[in-house]
Formats: sequence, C-alpha cells, structure tokens
Amino acid sequence: MSRLWFQGLNARMVRPSNNHQRRFSSQTETRTFKDGEVYFEGEVDISGENILFRLKEKDRKLFKVKIGIPLFDKPPSSIHKLDRLILDFKPEVIICVGDVVSSNFLEYSRFTPHILIIDMKSLREEFKSRVLSGESLLRKEYNITIIQNPPSVITFNAWSSIKSIIYDVVNTRSRHVLIVDGEEDLLYIPAMLLAPEGSFILYGYPGEALVVSIASRYVKNILWDVLRGIGFPETFFEKYS
Repeated sequence: MSRLWFQGLNARMVRPSNNHQRRFSSQTETRTFKDGEVYFEGEVDISGENILFRLKEKDRKLFKVKIGIPLFDKPPSSIHKLDRLILDFKPEVIICVGDVVSSNFLEYSRFTPHILIIDMKSLREEFKSRVLSGESLLRKEYNITIIQNPPSVITFNAWSSIKSIIYDVVNTRSRHVLIVDGEEDLLYIPAMLLAPEGSFILYGYPGEALVVSIASRYVKNILWDVLRGIGFPETFFEKYS
C-alpha cells in the first residue's frame, strides 16, 4: 500500500511494532494473548504481529461459498438492488469488505456505509478510486484507522480494531475506514461475528457477484462451527458465540 495515500491525513496507525514499513514474515512462535478476561494461544511473527488465525491452503475451499444474497448484476444495477434491500431490512450497521465493493457503494448508492475495510488492492493489484481517496473519505467524515494484517491471516490487532469500530458505530453512529496494510480478505470473518444482528456485511465474489451477507445468529453459528473445525482459538468461542 502506498504510504503517500494517507500522508497528511488524520489517520490512526494501530500496530504492535515500531517498524511499520517491514515486509511480513511467516516465521512465528506461539504466545498467550488477552482480550478482556479471555486468554488465548496465538502465533506471533518475528516482528511482533500477533496472529489470531492463519488459514491453511487446504481449507480455502470452505470460504468459496457465497454466504448471503448474491447480486449478479453489474453496477450500478447491483447497487440499486442493494438499496432496495437496505430500505426493506433497515440494517443497523453496513460494512463493506473490499475496495471494489466499497467504491461501487460510495459511487452509486443513496446510502453511506458505516464501515469500509479496504487494502487499496483488487485481486492483489493496486486499486485506485476517486471515492476512496483520502480527501473524499474525509469529506464524508470517515475516521481512518490503518492496521497491518498479512495475507491469509487474521491478526489480533485486526480483530480488536473491528470490534472497537463496530462498538463506536453502534453507540455514536460514526463512520470508519479500516485501511489494511497487507490483505483484508479474511476480515469478513470478524466483521460478521462482531456485527449486531441484522447488519449487512457486503463483499465481492470476483467476476461474479456482490454478496449481501446478513448478520444473524444462524449465520454466526455456522461460521463459528467452520472456524472451530479448522483451528480458530477455542477460547474465542466462549466469549463471542
């Protein structure tokens, strides 16, 4: 991610290490972390990133299922259909995960999403959008937070940042952008598990559809069951399920 994008912005960098320009490493060790009163075992890479969960290659197929209502139209038609769903369901929180979804929503919707989770890339190539520029986001009164989250993992910083942002949205109706230095694909998981029931979590299925995932106890339980089976820390189920 280009550091020039957020240069001069009033952005908050959430990171455990002083060296935020380093490359991510897969060399890890296991440590104990604390979230409130819950302790859990997790990995730490050599520079200090605390890894809550790492997706193994063999388990990727589990996340290729569209979880929600797929809208196969191209924008702006897909966004107009999304607007009708928002009018019908009145979601408490709207979260966009991914740059293309976030850009299309801001460009074509009559509504404004509460939370954007982006990494300035699409299909791992640099993605630029007028509506996702720092200037444009600040005009829409978005609070900007920058975190590091390597590909194929969920860091504890990412989880706790999303938890804090959702809490703030629910209580103050503020708007937030979480800019990920690394990759945001797996951050659908904490967005869904931590969002209030009835919230919309939107993500793109590349080349196919915009998926409208509605937070519900049923969907959360299914997701927890999948995560439990592939090594997500068990203590988190006790607190968040």
